[in-house]
Amino acid sequence: AIESMIETRERVGTFRDLFHFCQEVELRKVNRRVLEAMIKAGAMDGLGPNRASLILSIDKALKSAEQEEANRQSGIQDMFAALIEPEQSASDELFVPAEPWPEKFRLEGEKETLGRYVSGHPLQAYETEINKIASGNISALLRESSKSVVCIAMIAGVRVMQTKRGKRMALITLDDGSASVDAMLFPDTYEECAPLLAKDNLVCVSGEIGFDDFSGMNKLTVQTLLPISGARIRYGKRLGLSIAGSGLDASLIEALSTKLSLYQPDGLPVVVHYSQDGAKVDLACGNKWRVNPSDDLLSELKALLGDDAVEVEYT
Repeated sequence: AIESMIETRERVGTFRDLFHFCQEVELRKVNRRVLEAMIKAGAMDGLGPNRASLILSIDKALKSAEQEEANRQSGIQDMFAALIEPEQSASDELFVPAEPWPEKFRLEGEKETLGRYVSGHPLQAYETEINKIASGNISALLRESSKSVVCIAMIAGVRVMQTKRGKRMALITLDDGSASVDAMLFPDTYEECAPLLAKDNLVCVSGEIGFDDFSGMNKLTVQTLLPISGARIRYGKRLGLSIAGSGLDASLIEALSTKLSLYQPDGLPVVVHYSQDGAKVDLACGNKWRVNPSDDLLSELKALLGDDAVEVEYT
């Protein structure tokens, strides 16, 4: 498929858009599956409005290309082709409209097709929290020796082993985009953390980093391993919600109560930072409103109050 695309590009020049691409390449070799993989990998970012729109427009582009080929065979000019002058890109109106993919979904597509992130890293969305929780990125931590550290990273690999006594332990690889490090979970820690040990899980790890004679490299011995919501609870002070002016009315209070009630009972206390006419007051919710500050809850609250109005506050 790749060789076919290269040969076509050498013959016709730069592809103008997805429709032009499908009309020129040999579709027996470059099929829908190939197109989906290329779009997810970012290889077609210049051929349409965005990746979501490109994926949704595949059927339309393939149908247009098939019709164009049929018309060529019969000597008929397609009306669609007449709409686009030579060397002119298709109008965005020809693409199925769609909002761009969320960053997390876009990056997952790159990892799925290429085996690595290209246009960013999932941890970039957590940069502010990482700076407040972690001892540093893995690249910096690897330069340390015999030191207690905290890091936030993605699990890039998991290898479960068995001791001579039949207990299980694990060696995991942590990656945060700056570097990767092997981390050992001995039996007691493994049994406690086993449900979290899945590839691509985001975790907060605390432990001792030191030189490993066997591998000749620094290795991390895990003492605790938490999901990001658990790290927020452990290191955070409270969940702050900022509301200004007349926004704090009965309907908003009801909406907040509904959303917060779905993520109880334990976790961070909630405080509302309310301001109006230059006056400010902090309204502390009772202990029964402690919540688990998961990504889902934060996302729902940001959709309700605004991105800058929701923050896990750290000491």
